[in-house]
Amino acid sequence: MKRFSWLWLLMLLLVELPLAAAKLKISDLPEKYRRWLTEEVVYIITPVEKNAFLQLDNDREREIFIQAFWKQRDPNPNTEENEFRVEHMERIAYANHWYGREEPAPGWRSDQGRIYIILGKPNQVDKYYNLTEVKNMEVWFYSPKPEMGLHNAFNVVFFKENPTETFRLYSPIKYGPAALLNNYQGDTVDHQAAYNQLYTIDPAIANVSLTLYPNETHVTGSPSISSEILISNKIPQAPTVKINTGYAEKIVKYRGIVDVNYLVNYVERDAMVSVLRDQSGVAFLHYIIEPKRLTLERYDDDLYTTIEVSGRITDLEGKTIHQFNRKSPIKMDAGRTSALTSRSFSFQDLIPVVSGTYKYNVLLRNSARDEFTTIEGDVMVPDFSGPAMSPLLLAHHATPGRQDLFKPFLLGDTQLVPSPRNDFNAADTLTIHFQLYGVSAELKTGGRIEAFIRSDRDKKVMWSEKLPLADLTRTDNVFLSLPLKDFPTDYFNLEVNVVSGNGRPLLQEQASFYIAPYSLRRAVVMSMPYPRDKAAINDHIMGNQYRLLGKLDQARSMLQRAHNADPLSPLYARDYAGLLLHLKEYDRIPDVIRPFLEGEHKNMFLMIRVEMARRRGDWQSALDLGEEFLQHNGVNRHVLNVMGEALMHLGNRDEAIRVFSRSLEEEPNQPSVREMVEKLKREKSNAANQRN
Repeated sequence: MKRFSWLWLLMLLLVELPLAAAKLKISDLPEKYRRWLTEEVVYIITPVEKNAFLQLDNDREREIFIQAFWKQRDPNPNTEENEFRVEHMERIAYANHWYGREEPAPGWRSDQGRIYIILGKPNQVDKYYNLTEVKNMEVWFYSPKPEMGLHNAFNVVFFKENPTETFRLYSPIKYGPAALLNNYQGDTVDHQAAYNQLYTIDPAIANVSLTLYPNETHVTGSPSISSEILISNKIPQAPTVKINTGYAEKIVKYRGIVDVNYLVNYVERDAMVSVLRDQSGVAFLHYIIEPKRLTLERYDDDLYTTIEVSGRITDLEGKTIHQFNRKSPIKMDAGRTSALTSRSFSFQDLIPVVSGTYKYNVLLRNSARDEFTTIEGDVMVPDFSGPAMSPLLLAHHATPGRQDLFKPFLLGDTQLVPSPRNDFNAADTLTIHFQLYGVSAELKTGGRIEAFIRSDRDKKVMWSEKLPLADLTRTDNVFLSLPLKDFPTDYFNLEVNVVSGNGRPLLQEQASFYIAPYSLRRAVVMSMPYPRDKAAINDHIMGNQYRLLGKLDQARSMLQRAHNADPLSPLYARDYAGLLLHLKEYDRIPDVIRPFLEGEHKNMFLMIRVEMARRRGDWQSALDLGEEFLQHNGVNRHVLNVMGEALMHLGNRDEAIRVFSRSLEEEPNQPSVREMVEKLKREKSNAANQRN
């Protein structure tokens, strides 16, 4: 399989494509794919998958989609053979051989063929042929198929309205018992009379004439509505009840941006995102991604892979304010490999973010098998003026944490382990966390916290607590905990209120959780913490966010602080110097970039030096530095334009025309540059005329 390119990944994160695109008509598909859609998978494809398939542009995309389609249905991905597809094709072949012989159409199109392809071989078949009073009919009995949403045993009945026709699917409501009788003379809507006549012939036939459920208690003479729902709704939908169509939606959304080969391996996930204020005052976006599967490569007795995470945060207009990449190898020794096969994998991370409302998009890739998953959504980062309260964070595990680290869900001196599903066992201790901002002295003195847990079923209060704010050492991280041993298996609603001294509700947050009746397999957690003595990285990230948001005063303060903390960091120096250049503070730039004028990081600063020379009118330096930049970094139209401007000021008109023209080859849509070239050519022509 072709490897996924991180260049394409960045493009994926830079572009949001609509889910709906221009659709082909089925008749416009090449014959191979028209037959696949209308014959091979017609009974098992979901509407979402069909819609996605019709939006694909070429045969390569269609082949990859078909591969992904079958992969979603493979009961055992670890085997080479797709057992589902093999059985499905065998069912089609069986239907074509045995059913619909009385008609020219192939057997898969007959009612019997359709039911056989959807449900497979019946547990029992009762055939009623050549009876004088009853039409030829078959009763297929199926035991419950809960994996297909069919939780009760049922019958499917077929009959021939006349001996020369093929079998039709019988509906008690559509046809009624009279349709099963030969030469019935009574009223066809008098179901009781027809039922009674059938009963004298065979009670089993009479029963299925009114209901397809063997154990259904029905009103005498009244055809079963539930039987109609069975054959018109439940059976047709049975092949799709457990199909997750996320892969098809991703193919449509990212086609043309991501190699479609890669999207075959899209993995569903659970995820959560929380914005929490650190004790340093920085707001972090904490997030969890838990893929539903993670395939590792085995080498000897160990398992290996590399997790790669890349993401983007934008403002609501789509302007990027932050991009990031993470990469971490994973090795699990023989003693721990079972942990990952029996438990999910949880990647957790945190990103500093300045206040505002944003969109985020994060992609996690497992390089061992080219599996990937994504999370995306909107997030609001408050400015922490108050009074305000953060959303509730629920954790199944809380331990003392290292205070010298920045780490996901490390809040103060407490390390929380939340689940994105808010699922718990009765053996767990529930830890509730929230943050209060802008608490006034008056509220701190007289206010209180009131917390309640109610059963979702009957709204009964299962737990409550009142805590005076004055009893809290700090309000920036509030923790409440309670054992769940006395809670039944059920869904619950948690409500936390902040109440003033006179009892007036001021703030409220709610959350839901459930207690599972089975033992939960907690995820193997992976994160990449970094030490607090490297806090300058947060200043650098937020400084660039402010810069991209156009808040240059805040950007200058943060980028300067990052540079002052580590003046030998080429990254901090480059971005700080770049902002100073934008602010026209040219005198400060030489001190910032001086350590990097020679050595391995020299090329990082050539663009800044070129632009600084241009703005100072030092045209020879601008020209020399521009040539050096092109030599090391390749063609750049901005540098070419600076060099053309320098050549023009230095009086070298011909060379200026050549350099500007090279820039236009790179990007023709530069009206001012094109105008400059025309002006120089006119000046050159006028000068030649004057000489003559």
